[in-house]
Amino acid sequence: MGSRLRRLGQRVALHHVLFFGFTLMAAVPVALLGAWVQQSALEKEIASVRDMHRQVADNIVLALSNYVHDADAAFRMSIAALQRGSWQPEVVSLLDAMHFKHVCLIGADGTIIEWLPVHSDQASSALSPATMSALAPLIPEAQASMGTVRFSNVMPDSAGDPTIHMLIANPDGTISLAALSTAFFVELQQSVAFGKGGHAAIVDRTGHVIAHPNGQWRDEIKDISKVAPVQAMMRGESGVSIFYSPAAKKDMIAGFTVVPAVGWGAMVPQPMENLIGRASDVQFAAAGIILLGIVVVAFISWWLAGYLSGPIRAVVEASHANARGRFDVKAPRPRGPAPRELAELVNAFNGMVDEVGRKNTDLADARDRAEAASKAKSDFLANISHELRTPLNAIIGFSELIRSEAFGPVGNDRYREYAADVHDSAQHLRTMINDVLDLSKAEAGHIDVRIEPIEVGSVVEASTRMMQALADEKNVALETDLPAALPAVRTDEGRLRQVLLNILSNAVKFTPAGGRVRVSVEAGEGMVIAIEDTGIGVAARDMPKVMAPFGRGETSWSRQYEGTGLGLPLSKRIMEALGGVLELDSEIGVGTRVRLRLPLDSGRRMETGDALPEVAAE
Repeated sequence: MGSRLRRLGQRVALHHVLFFGFTLMAAVPVALLGAWVQQSALEKEIASVRDMHRQVADNIVLALSNYVHDADAAFRMSIAALQRGSWQPEVVSLLDAMHFKHVCLIGADGTIIEWLPVHSDQASSALSPATMSALAPLIPEAQASMGTVRFSNVMPDSAGDPTIHMLIANPDGTISLAALSTAFFVELQQSVAFGKGGHAAIVDRTGHVIAHPNGQWRDEIKDISKVAPVQAMMRGESGVSIFYSPAAKKDMIAGFTVVPAVGWGAMVPQPMENLIGRASDVQFAAAGIILLGIVVVAFISWWLAGYLSGPIRAVVEASHANARGRFDVKAPRPRGPAPRELAELVNAFNGMVDEVGRKNTDLADARDRAEAASKAKSDFLANISHELRTPLNAIIGFSELIRSEAFGPVGNDRYREYAADVHDSAQHLRTMINDVLDLSKAEAGHIDVRIEPIEVGSVVEASTRMMQALADEKNVALETDLPAALPAVRTDEGRLRQVLLNILSNAVKFTPAGGRVRVSVEAGEGMVIAIEDTGIGVAARDMPKVMAPFGRGETSWSRQYEGTGLGLPLSKRIMEALGGVLELDSEIGVGTRVRLRLPLDSGRRMETGDALPEVAAE
């Protein structure tokens, strides 16, 4: 996952990164502001209707209070007319205008003593038992507060119509009674309508409907005392609340208040969905503003990102051209006003390109001189090798004749020893010259190899036999571990033997008496020849030195042995020419392990760190 993100990051352009960064930084505050507007829209709608609904409810209660006052005055006027036994048409017209059904004077048993009809000329002889039963609790209250008008709760009259009664106790023990129609309440309630489903409702002190948009509820005097605002009004409270309306079957918000003295309640509910709808409109507008703001921010961010990344992109494109060797390509200077840092970047890059161009010119001249010097060196080595080998071969041949006494006895043993020393020194000098020439060819990439199928086991055995005499002389055990069957390897047998002899020579040379040198071979997907010794070892800091031409480790032991320091670097170059790898591990005082890794197929090159092959089953 991490590598995938890194690859994605490498493919994203700076222009796009800046664009997304600027857009995100600007869009987040805009989005947060829009979200706050959307969130607070409904709260603001609720806050706005709280005062409005409460004010409408207060106006209804004010109208009801005025109606109570006027009804009280009209009732007292009609009582005076009853007591006189005559009434004028104006009184009846007033009572009719105020929705009085009738006014009467009754005894304690409900018998009607005087009757003032408003809608009928016929008087009843007595009130119905149901009416008297409903009014019974009010009579003692009226008698206790002589001269004060009492209003009953809404109740059906003898015809089943909703009616409110007014009572006042007279000093002679009679009761003056008036019946009011709820028409005024209904007209007042119906005059309040707003929005979609906004209305008013009026209830008595027990929570029964006096006026309501639902006509059936009015006719049956529906008990809605379970509704939260009605319960609050029954307790004499005023305010605003959100509740569920059984009539509308939805959530409502209502302002409500109570008519003083009579305890009637007026509430003004409105469906919450109206407020939510208006809030949604605000939210939709806010969303549009957010979207528009983000689009504007995106355009500005795209321009600004291009403005800032343009000079950097120009530097990158110029650097690609420079990488292809076109040092005449420069990054163009930013057009118009540009940030100081970007202008300095372009100037510094162009200055660097000029400097690199000059350096490359100098390097090209130096390369030409180096190639000329290398050719001269190669020519010199080729010529000097021919000039040196001819006398060396003569020295080796004549010293061999003298040492072997081919033409007769020398006559003095010391002469024979001198001849052997001359022979060995010439052989050593010729070997060193050959190594120098081979290393020179290897460094020039001209080392000659002859690839053919060979048996690695026979090469290893031949090499160890050649080194056995030196090992015996130093009292070093030379061991081999070869599998019974090894696959053939396509490589150069002579070069491989040269490498083995170099490595084995170093191993035996730098292993103290009583030590051990072991050669093993493992075969799998490739071939690995391991040479391990228990010699003096090489310090980690000296590894680069011993792998360099003429380099040697800085230890007191290593300085005791002669050598040119060409064996390891030459062996490394030869292994590379064979398509293999030479790996060296060593530790001071423990020993050294050299692994020669060859591919079974000459067409495949091995790399350092390739997995070791598994040992082939016997």
